[in-house]
Amino acid sequence: MQLLKFDEFIRSLKQNKDTTHSLLLGAGASVESGIPSASECIWDWKHEIFISQNPTSADSFKNVKVDNVRIS
Repeated sequence: MQLLKFDEFIRSLKQNKDTTHSLLLGAGASVESGIPSASECIWDWKHEIFISQNPTSADSFKNVKVDNVRIS
């Protein structure tokens, strides 16, 4: 089994974006064990997409946990 660092994993997903991916989590995968919730993941992904399209706004929208950053 090959272990990837987080940035390597993200790059591999982006390089293989036309390939179907599945992610399986075991019974220990919970917020209490340090796994981000689905809501947190969605906001992080929305933030990454927004910043990739609006790089000059990166400083204004650093923390996606602040309510006024999440307002659409």
